[in-house]
Formats: sequence, structure tokens, C-alpha cells
Amino acid sequence: MSEKSHVRGNLLKVFFASCLSSWLCPATIGVVIVLDQASKLWIRAHLMLGQQSPVVDGFLNLIYTMNRGIAFGFFSGNSHPYKTVLLTFGAVVAVFVFSWFAAYYGGNRRSVMFAVSLLIGGTVGNLIDRMSYGAVIDFVDVHYKHLYHWPAFNVADTAVTLATLILLARIITMSSSKRRKASTTKSPSD
Repeated sequence: MSEKSHVRGNLLKVFFASCLSSWLCPATIGVVIVLDQASKLWIRAHLMLGQQSPVVDGFLNLIYTMNRGIAFGFFSGNSHPYKTVLLTFGAVVAVFVFSWFAAYYGGNRRSVMFAVSLLIGGTVGNLIDRMSYGAVIDFVDVHYKHLYHWPAFNVADTAVTLATLILLARIITMSSSKRRKASTTKSPSD
């Protein structure tokens, strides 16, 4: 094993050990999963598949849909026999890649640990659906006067999106602070 890959492996071990030793990570993961699954159970109990219920007229509906694809319904028409296995494997790989970036760019910062916890909770919430129903239950329908509909989503999707935004903000702020630091350490002759 090369020294670089050994460092990468240690980076993830240290990051996950630090994250799990704090109350923040397990609590966030648990809250996301519970809110996601409870909201989906409520939708299944109160709406029929395909039924929608207006919440804010001209802007927000609750709708019970089954997303057989990935985010925003991509690949939902594909009926490959191993699609669930491939999507599950892809989700697990994405969690590890995201976590590595988070560990690399954020170390033990609470915001980054929170982001990884959101991602894990959201991924697990949607994986529960995929394993139980072969699809993910989506129910939030944001639209503009029925002229444009954003693809339906759920609590887990919201957690994953928020996690991505937090990590991107960390990468951008870290990159800009590194650029500032580098420019102040350059000698006038450079």
C-alpha cells in the first residue's frame, strides 16, 4: 500500500471516529432517518399513489409519488433487473467519496461532521425505501402556478442537498482562505 493511500485511509478512519464519538453525528443521522420515514408513512396513510393535496395554492402540494430512478427522477424509466442493487451500490460509494472530501477539506469541523451526518441520514432514509418498495417515496411538489414543477422530493433528498451545499461552502471558503494565505506569504520579488 502506498503512503498516499495509507494517509487517505487514515483520514477517513480518524474522521469517522471523531464524528461518531460526538453526539452530533449519531443524533443528526437518527433525526433525519426518523423524520424521513415518519413523513413517508404519513403520506402513505393519507394520500393514494398519484394523489396530490394543495398546501399553498399555486406554489406547494403534497403528492404521493414513487421514484424508481435517482435524484429528480433521472433513470426512472429504466427497468434493468439489477437497478436497485446498482443504485444502492452507487449511494454507498457516494457516501464514502463525499466523506473523504469532507474529511480532507473540513477535518473535525462541526459543520462538516453535520454535513456528513445529513448525507448518511438522507442516504439511509432513501435506501430503506429502495429496499422496501424498489423505489423512493417522494411527496413535496414545489411549482409555480402549475406552469413549472420542480421534481418531487422528500426529507432525505433535502438532507442530502443541504449536506452538499455545506461541503461546497466549506471547500470554497477553504480555497479562498488558502489563496489569501498564499498571496500574503509570497515575497515581493515573486
